[in-house]
Amino acid sequence: MCQLQLFQRGCRMQRRQLLLLTFFAAVLVIARAASFCDLPEWDIATYSLIADELVHGRGLYTDIWDMKPPAIFYTYAVLQTAFAASPLSVYLLSVLTAVATLAAVWLVARRSSLTAAGWAGAVFVAICFEPFSAASMPNTEAFINLFLTLAWAMLLRAGGGQRGWMLVLLAGACASWASMYKHVAIAPAVLLALAHAVVPPTAIARRTAVAHALAFVAMIAAGWLLLFGWFAVTGRAQIFIQTVFVYPRYYAGGMINNLLASFTPAAWQRAPMVVIWPMLLLCLLGWVARLMQRRPDNMIAAQSPRFMVLLIAMLAGAHVAVALPGQFAAHYYQLWYPALAIACGCASSSLINSLPRRQWIGHLAAALTVAAIVAPQWPWYQLPGEEWSRKRYGKLFMDARADMLAIQSTLQPHDDIYIWADEPWLYRVAGKRARYAGVWKMHCLDGPMAQRLTDTTLIQLQQNPPKLFVFWSDPAPISHPIVAWALEHYDPLPGTPTYPMRFYARRSPATQPVSN
Repeated sequence: MCQLQLFQRGCRMQRRQLLLLTFFAAVLVIARAASFCDLPEWDIATYSLIADELVHGRGLYTDIWDMKPPAIFYTYAVLQTAFAASPLSVYLLSVLTAVATLAAVWLVARRSSLTAAGWAGAVFVAICFEPFSAASMPNTEAFINLFLTLAWAMLLRAGGGQRGWMLVLLAGACASWASMYKHVAIAPAVLLALAHAVVPPTAIARRTAVAHALAFVAMIAAGWLLLFGWFAVTGRAQIFIQTVFVYPRYYAGGMINNLLASFTPAAWQRAPMVVIWPMLLLCLLGWVARLMQRRPDNMIAAQSPRFMVLLIAMLAGAHVAVALPGQFAAHYYQLWYPALAIACGCASSSLINSLPRRQWIGHLAAALTVAAIVAPQWPWYQLPGEEWSRKRYGKLFMDARADMLAIQSTLQPHDDIYIWADEPWLYRVAGKRARYAGVWKMHCLDGPMAQRLTDTTLIQLQQNPPKLFVFWSDPAPISHPIVAWALEHYDPLPGTPTYPMRFYARRSPATQPVSN
C-alpha cells in the first residue's frame, strides 16, 4: 500500500513538472512571436543568406564567406531546406532552440531539486527573450547554450559502467558540436570536464573520472579533425584553416588582454547587465543562506560538492567565453544565461530550505528576481511589430529599409544586386540572394582574408554582373578594386535616394568600357 502511494505521488509530481514545462514552452512560443516582424539582425541575416547559398549547392568559404565556423550555416540550411529563407524559418529556429535549452536547463536543475528546477525554468524563460542582448534571436550563442547545457546534464548523470561511458561520449559530442558554432565554447567545455575529474561521481573512482574527462576532450578534438578532413577532401583545407583559425586570432587580438578587460567596469556596464544583476543578487542571497544553514542533514543535493563545482565551472567558463573575443558585444552575454538560471534555481531552493517556517521568503525572493528581469523588457512587448525595429536600430535603418523596399519593386525576380556595405540584412529586405563571396565590406578591406575575398568577389562580379550595385553612403574607398570596377561599369540611378544608400545601375552594353 505504501509503495502504491509513493508511485501515485511520483506520477502526480511528474504530471506537474510536465505541465509547468509545457507552460514555460508556451510562454516562449508566444513571447518570441513579438519579434517576428523585426528587421533581420546583422548576424542572423548573414547566417540566413549563406545557408540559402548552401541550399543552392554553393561551397562554404570558397563561393560565399563569413568568419564563423560552419555549424551555424548548416543549422540554418536544414530549416531553410523545408521553410526557405524566411522569417518563419528564423522564428522556428529561435523557438525550437529556446524550448530545447529550457528542457536542458530543467534536466540540470532537477538534479538539485524540483524547487530549483521550477525557479530555474522561470528565470530562464524570463531571460531568454530579453531584447538587450537580442536573446530572442537564434544567434550562435543560443545553440552553444543548448549543446553545452545538454553536455552538462549528461555529465551529471554519468556514473560507472557502460552507461556512464556512453553519457560521457555523448556529452563530448555535444560539446564538440557547440564549439563548431564558435570556438569560445571550448572554454566552458574544458572546465566542465576538469570539474568532472576533480569531483567525480560517488559511484566511480577518480581514475575513471579522469579517463572520462580525457575521453570528453578527445571527442571535441575528434570532431574538429573530422571537420577538417571533410574540408580537406573537398579541396578547401587552406581556406578552412585561414577562416577558422587565422582570422579569429586577428579578430580577437590579444586574448590575455581581453580576459583582463573582462574585469574592468566597462565590461560590467553593458546593456544586458540590467537583467544579469538581479540574478547575481539572488545567487548571493542563496550563498549566504547556505552558509547560515545549520542543519546539514537537510542540505539539498544542489549543495553537494560535485553539483556546485560543475556549476562554478560553467559560470567561470561562460565568463571566459564572453571575454575571449574581446568585443564584449551584447549578444555574447547570452552565454551566461543557462548557468545563471540554474544558479538562481539553486539559490531559491537554498533560501526556501534554510527557512522551513518561512518558505514564502525564498519564493518571494525568486519571484522578485523574475519580476526584476521582466520589468525592463515589458515596454518592448507593448510595441507593435515594426516598432521593435525602430527602437532597436533607429530611424536611419528604417529609412534604409523603406528605400530598399521601393527599389525592390523595380527589380525582376532574376535580377541580382550587390551591396558594398556591412549591412547584409538589406539583401533580406530586398528579397535577394547574396551571390557574391564578400557579404561584408569590412572583410574585403582589412584582415588576413581581405585580398582573397576581394579577388574572389571581383571574379564573381565580372562573371555575373548584378543589375544593381548599392553603396552605403559614398562609394569608398575609391582605390579598392571592387569599388573601382563598380564605378567603371555602373552609373548613379536617377530618381533614387542618395542617403544613407546610393543606388547604381549597370550601364548598357553600348556604354560599357572596352576591355583590352
